[in-house]
Amino acid sequence: MKLLKSTFAALGLAVSLQAGMVYSNGTPDNYDSTAITIGRSADDFALTSSTSVAAVRFWIDMWFYQDISTFSGKMSYSIYNAAGSTTLATGTVDGLTPTPTGQILVAAYQLYSLSAPVFQVEMNLASAVALDAGNYLLELHTGDSMTSTVSTVNQIVPGTNVVAPNPTGPAVWWVTANETGSSVYSTIGGGVPHTADSADLAFQLFDTPFAATPEPASGLLILGGLALVGLRARRT
Repeated sequence: MKLLKSTFAALGLAVSLQAGMVYSNGTPDNYDSTAITIGRSADDFALTSSTSVAAVRFWIDMWFYQDISTFSGKMSYSIYNAAGSTTLATGTVDGLTPTPTGQILVAAYQLYSLSAPVFQVEMNLASAVALDAGNYLLELHTGDSMTSTVSTVNQIVPGTNVVAPNPTGPAVWWVTANETGSSVYSTIGGGVPHTADSADLAFQLFDTPFAATPEPASGLLILGGLALVGLRARRT
């Protein structure tokens, strides 16, 4: 029995140490979001000591009543120095799965009675990035690169509550953590985000990659193995 308990304890320790948070810029405030498909957005972060950034947790929505299934699951990212003049890391990750949070953005675009559900995304970087203590910028953008766009975006019909197709793209939006802050943006083709957006964007950084969720069969095998360990421990 002691062996069984120690096995569970070791397993719990492994889970608790997975993906240690090294920075948090806040979680969704349920108020607004900024474009990362039809625009480019970034926000600053500060590290107090040298660390490795291996994963990002952030929150998105699909404005204009678009279904989350239109999200491609692809996200490009870049980390810049504080001035945005030097690219320290960049990459594209595919196969991302948004998780519903149950939160709803309700304040933005109230003129048109719009609302949007919030989804959490956990993304492992293509490779961990070693950073010294200091200030940096994190940019997220959907597509194959920082300048790519998608094919359809819905638009609000002026003077109505109707949303109609517009052949310029399904848009993903990065949810804010605070209505005042220091995020920046630029248009597609406008280079690294540099225009003040007066908001904080919701994201967290981790020094360890997120573990893949075990398949049901794998979970049963683990539990079965632990049960056998318990039986042997009792017999001895």
